Amino acid sequence: MKWLPFTIRWIARLAALAVAALYGALIASEIAHPHARPPNHWLEWAGLAFLTLGVLFEVLAALTSYSNREVSLALVSMGCFALWLALIPTTQHEVVWLMAAPAGLFVADWTLRKWFGFAT
Repeated sequence: MKWLPFTIRWIARLAALAVAALYGALIASEIAHPHARPPNHWLEWAGLAFLTLGVLFEVLAALTSYSNREVSLALVSMGCFALWLALIPTTQHEVVWLMAAPAGLFVADWTLRKWFGFAT
């Protein structure tokens, strides 16, 4: 069972980078070929900022090698996604759950290491 935290951490890192790549592709395609009007209300701009910050903090968590920083960045990322859900009325919560999954994996990895004594 020593391999479990290692596996969870690497799945979280790869998933965070995949989420960032897909989010970047989504933003680039929306800039190149807009499908909707640009944000014109401060709530829309704030929601876009929180979504972007959430993805950015996940990438930073994936790129750090210190477990306490990973969990801190992951929790901030989850907070950004929660603020996005609070600001933007939507019925598609599955997308945010998928975007927050790497952060949840970082927290699970930290929990296994800290509370259950799994070592690397």
